[in-house]
Amino acid sequence: MEDTNEVAEMYISGPKVRKRYGISEMTLWRWLHESQSGFPQPIYLGRFRHWKLSALVEWERECARKGRVA
Repeated sequence: MEDTNEVAEMYISGPKVRKRYGISEMTLWRWLHESQSGFPQPIYLGRFRHWKLSALVEWERECARKGRVA
């Protein structure tokens, strides 16, 4: 029997991540390559990058807690 309390993980694509934060491809690249940003690493589905929505939400909360602008 499946656990009905388990929430299915949602993933969002690179273009949707950029739209969510209003950033360019270059800014996304910088966030991924600057260790101090703490931005979550993507997973690759084929050749396309996707991010766990839960990881992005956690990163947003961490930024808010530290007083950083996303």
